Amino acid sequence: MRGTCEPPKGSPRPLGRGGGQDAIPLWAKAVEKAGTFDGDAVVSALEKIQYEGVAGVYEFNALHTVECVPDRIYPVFFQWQSGQRVVIWPLNVVAPGTKLLVPKLEGGKRVWVEVPWPPK
Repeated sequence: MRGTCEPPKGSPRPLGRGGGQDAIPLWAKAVEKAGTFDGDAVVSALEKIQYEGVAGVYEFNALHTVECVPDRIYPVFFQWQSGQRVVIWPLNVVAPGTKLLVPKLEGGKRVWVEVPWPPK
């Protein structure tokens, strides 16, 4: 399965695509390292392990957060525009000529305004 989920070479792995698939094996590795099912011990183990999963390489910090950096877990954000998924982050993979849709209130109603993206 993992081989079919690899992103194109040079592009980041999108967070969320494999997070659910990675959760159980990551937890199991932490339980194995902790040697117990105790939550505090498992959290402590998570802070000390590195796990390569479908979404990327997981490393947790002391705030119990996955480090989101290139070559680890790096989120990709997109907007749906005219029925198409348009990548808006990270900037190094945004297509030239991309527009960002930004909400604005006009006369008490929300309208979407296109702005050039990325900003210059």
